[in-house]
Amino acid sequence: MGADADEWISEAKSAGIRYFVITAKHHDGFALWDSSVSDYDLGSTPYKGDLLGDLAKACRKHGIKLGFYYSHWQDWRHPGGALPPWDNMKQPSQEAFESYWQNVSLPQVQELLNRYDPDLLWFDTWGKYASDFITSERRDELIAMIRKESPKTLINGRISYHDPGKDIDFLETGDNAHPEKNLGMPWQTPATMYHSWGWHANDFNWKPSKTLIKLLAQNSTLGGNYLLNVGPKPDGTFPLPAVKRLREIGGWTAANGEAIYATIPVSAKPARGVRHTRRVLDNGTHRLYSHILDPLTDDKLILPVESDTIISSKVLETSQPVKFKSIAGGTSFDLGSLMETETSIPVFYIDLKRLPDLYKEKN
Repeated sequence: MGADADEWISEAKSAGIRYFVITAKHHDGFALWDSSVSDYDLGSTPYKGDLLGDLAKACRKHGIKLGFYYSHWQDWRHPGGALPPWDNMKQPSQEAFESYWQNVSLPQVQELLNRYDPDLLWFDTWGKYASDFITSERRDELIAMIRKESPKTLINGRISYHDPGKDIDFLETGDNAHPEKNLGMPWQTPATMYHSWGWHANDFNWKPSKTLIKLLAQNSTLGGNYLLNVGPKPDGTFPLPAVKRLREIGGWTAANGEAIYATIPVSAKPARGVRHTRRVLDNGTHRLYSHILDPLTDDKLILPVESDTIISSKVLETSQPVKFKSIAGGTSFDLGSLMETETSIPVFYIDLKRLPDLYKEKN
């Protein structure tokens, strides 16, 4: 039994995912479409469909943004492509790489833009030789071509990991890296559900759903996104542990997505294990969301908020009122009943007449 593009995107949408990134070409050099500049591609296989085109249609149908991962410097198939940055690997000459750059890398990115109209491109550089090949001149040449062909398409910081320049749209952290502060511009963490990136039948180190949700919430409070990887099985289906986690994440985002999507990050951490996001409601009320990432002492949370500025305080999922009282230095919130019943990451919100200065800081 296989899976089609609509099944993949339906599963992603149910998980609360807003954009989907497929590996169009990885370091092995195989293009997942029928490329006019390479015969090491999907067109050279018995499969004669348009896999990326099907995904693009499914994304448009379900309102999901589409992105492509493209390995623009490493290409183990082409004689001019860069190789892994290991000491025993003889890297190509600059002349050979320039041939690859002009005749494969740039044309293939152009093909992806013109054929499939992606919303973002996910480039990947790493290691000690990356800057030898992706120089500032080549970086800027690639960016200029993308801006010309598709001004809407976003570009990530790993286009040149050591020096992304100023004309990128968002930063990319290291793999499974979660910063402890706002990075000053949009960013995301590329992350795995278990140790491996691709399908691995003997990798049983699956991260609990609660851990994945916690990292999602943590990133959002600091202005970051969470690009969570799924490695499909050989028949094209998602592994059952991945499906289970996607659906559990989807259940959480269905109940608590208001505290994640289109919110303003709040870096202030007035209590250990608690992070915040916020928004301004249409009526001018300030809504502060508190994500309880770790257990609280006595199920009490103390925040530096003046009680007389609070309009209401409720559990986001159920609208159950949260009791609070004024104390020296702020307000104490009683989360006992919430902490007793919640098995994931609980979120409650406080509607305020005015926002304390502490929560206005983004960095």
